[in-house]
Amino acid sequence: AYEAMPRPYGAARAAEAEAAALLELGEREEAARIVADAAERYATLGATHDAARCRHKLRQIGVGAPPRKARKAPGGGLSPREREVAGLVAQGRTNREIAEVLFLSRRTVDTHVARVLQKLGVRSRNDVILPS
Repeated sequence: AYEAMPRPYGAARAAEAEAAALLELGEREEAARIVADAAERYATLGATHDAARCRHKLRQIGVGAPPRKARKAPGGGLSPREREVAGLVAQGRTNREIAEVLFLSRRTVDTHVARVLQKLGVRSRNDVILPS
């Protein structure tokens, strides 16, 4: 029904609920397929936290997260994950907060932040401006 409205965010949320029900019924593979689709929908909508939650759920199910379309940006730009991190840094989030939002370890976030600063050529996280 959400698809027909069109309400893509609502459709992705409904898909997550469907996947949860399928998991309860033991339909692991179908649930994983639906969660992976929801993660892709969220990523397309720019719903970073929701996409990260789906990838985290896929890891819990025991299925790898869907591969990202472009891990490395052409010309040495920011990767998709680094863009997510840079956006959160620009919002003033701490590394701990970023780790919680993206379901990553703090150490991984430290590495991403360091790479973002290096690639953007800035010395401080206060100088990070949301990439376009």
